[in-house]
Amino acid sequence: MEQVGKIVNVSILNMIPIKYSQNFISDNSLSLQIVDLTDINPDDLVIEIGSGAGALTKYLIQKTKRLITIEKDPQFTSNPIDFMEYELPQESFKIVGNIPFALTADIVRKLLSSSYLESAYLIMQKETGDKFVSGTLQSILYQIDFEIKNLLFIERRHFRPQPKVDACLISFTRKPIPEITNSKFKDFVTYKYVHSDWKNKVTQLNIQQWIELFNKEYDSKFNGAYQKLLDQQKKLQKRHRTDI
Repeated sequence: MEQVGKIVNVSILNMIPIKYSQNFISDNSLSLQIVDLTDINPDDLVIEIGSGAGALTKYLIQKTKRLITIEKDPQFTSNPIDFMEYELPQESFKIVGNIPFALTADIVRKLLSSSYLESAYLIMQKETGDKFVSGTLQSILYQIDFEIKNLLFIERRHFRPQPKVDACLISFTRKPIPEITNSKFKDFVTYKYVHSDWKNKVTQLNIQQWIELFNKEYDSKFNGAYQKLLDQQKKLQKRHRTDI
């Protein structure tokens, strides 16, 4: 099932029509640096999201014997695939991707919901990356199972076409054991975040401080807060699709 798309000379990237909001890496030394920052081993199953012109692919195939490339643009592959419709493996796998900035939240949500994901290395907008490593609600919830790090700042000049913002490389590495297994922890954290009098304080807490607070203050009034938030988000997404 492994598939490797076309590898294109970076010098022609400015001449390629852009259809899917891609920003291609135009610096070979940067591509090599990114791949070297991963924990990929020769026998790992690795999926590359948005392989595009092959800037990362040519270095990934030197690191693993099992590489699957996912690319939606038929200019770069004979088998176009939308990652959001792609069925993730039912075995351990790792991810590397230069992903569309507009789809970052959806892609991360899909990846981190898989129990088979070992690690992911994603290039994303710097502002978004900063939120993942800070004390935002979603970041804290992801940190239950994953260690999240900002591995590399990437200036916009390294992409073609050049985006309006800088980027970064964020890693998500599964922890040996979850920080906490009590399902009510998500209710507690969500409740604290959605109440305005708590917002400024909670963003300064790390995952360990959150767990300590949970053990001290949890009450039945927090029950269902996480699911309620998910339901509200689904309604907003549905309304947005209808408006479009």
